[in-house]
Amino acid sequence: PAMPGGGGEACAGFDQRGQPRTIDGDFDGAERCDKGAVEYIPITISVGDASGVEGGSAVFELTLSEAAQITASVSYSTPAGTAIAGLDYISATGYITFPIGVITRTVTVTLNQDSLNETGEDFFLNLYNPYHVLLGDAQGRGAIQDDDPLPGIAIADVTLAEGDAGTISQAVLSVTLTQASGEEVTVDYITSGGSATKNDDYISQQGRVVFPAGATTRLISVTVMGDNRVEGDETFTVTLSNPVSGTLQNAQGVVTIGNDDAATVSIEDVSVTEGDSGARGVYLSVRLSAASVQTVTVDYATADGSATAGSDYIAASGRVTFTIGQVVQSIGITMTGDTAVEPDETFTVTLSNPGGGATLGDGEGVVTIRDDELPFLSVGDATVGEGDSGTGEAVFTVTLSFASVQTVTVDYATSDDTATAGSDYVTATGVITFGVGQTSHPITITILGDTLREGDETFFLNLSNPVNAELDDAQGVGTIRDDEGSFIYLPLVLRN
Repeated sequence: PAMPGGGGEACAGFDQRGQPRTIDGDFDGAERCDKGAVEYIPITISVGDASGVEGGSAVFELTLSEAAQITASVSYSTPAGTAIAGLDYISATGYITFPIGVITRTVTVTLNQDSLNETGEDFFLNLYNPYHVLLGDAQGRGAIQDDDPLPGIAIADVTLAEGDAGTISQAVLSVTLTQASGEEVTVDYITSGGSATKNDDYISQQGRVVFPAGATTRLISVTVMGDNRVEGDETFTVTLSNPVSGTLQNAQGVVTIGNDDAATVSIEDVSVTEGDSGARGVYLSVRLSAASVQTVTVDYATADGSATAGSDYIAASGRVTFTIGQVVQSIGITMTGDTAVEPDETFTVTLSNPGGGATLGDGEGVVTIRDDELPFLSVGDATVGEGDSGTGEAVFTVTLSFASVQTVTVDYATSDDTATAGSDYVTATGVITFGVGQTSHPITITILGDTLREGDETFFLNLSNPVNAELDDAQGVGTIRDDEGSFIYLPLVLRN
């Protein structure tokens, strides 16, 4: 308000608001001030917008419309917008003064650093409680510029068992961000076949993965269908595309469907006669337990046992291949004959490295080389007197045609002919053994005596089941001689 009027005396050049006073206000030529008629010219204060990068600061400029002739001031505060006070910036409150003649002042707000990729955020600087000035633009916007890179997006591989026909399982692939983001991140995905067949081995699908702000992991589930086919492991892929607020790092995940219907591959043992000379082949059967829908392979190699490669057989190695649907193959090995008298010999054929989804069953085949230079076994006959009582002995001799370099055994057993076991002789069974170099072995049978007048009687000694020998004469005849003499009866005729 104007001061009370009072003419005539000198006065200050400025009124109570800092404005120049009017001189000779009534235009009468007298130099005096008019304290009661002051024209008010207002001064305003305004604040501009500011921006800064995370970890830096935002500097707001406060400006007077013109210089004041008296000290002015204004209060300020920093309310939040999308930014959060204390998290994204340091909240500031206070007041600032404009000394006489100063028209510009600044307020600095500290911006906090974080590692979240996010959209720009803001807050405000509000002016209030002006003193000696009026408010012009009383609000400035503070923009926080993000300096964090976009997160990388990656998808992982996964392996799972196939399962049987009629079953389903889930292949779960993990999709991850390299770091959390302050905004939503999305990425599209689609499945595609490798060796696996869509809608037969797995259900084809596509979709979108959404990461809410702060999330770093999401999962994609793809349905896998089981079967009972013998096949190799199969694969399909899940491919990422069209990232939003992120960048692709690893865009393809491989799903491996592990085959659990593997056929087993096995090799059989075999025996073969050696032969006296030259080469001959022996063949070992290799079998799959079930037909496969793909080619199956397995490696093989020979190894010495008691037989020696180079002298008894030719060493061999290689690979057996089963075409689709095939279940039997064979491996041929060359044998070398000789005339040496020797024990049976062996070597092995070992399988390894099965391929095409097969596994090893019986992986070792034993080849037995039967020596064909074997001695012959023969048993001689035996004759013995019966005797009137008690027992006697019938001794049979079993012989080899030549001495062997290995132990020979043979079974024996008696059998009736005209003689009867239990009354004429004691039945007997057993095994005899020829040591190395031995060519003869006795067998004793007990004979039972009696006083019956009867003819000579016979029984048999039979050989069977020879080991390391062959049978030539396998039956000996035992003869029991009757030793009760004959009587001649003459009729007696009496005459008168």
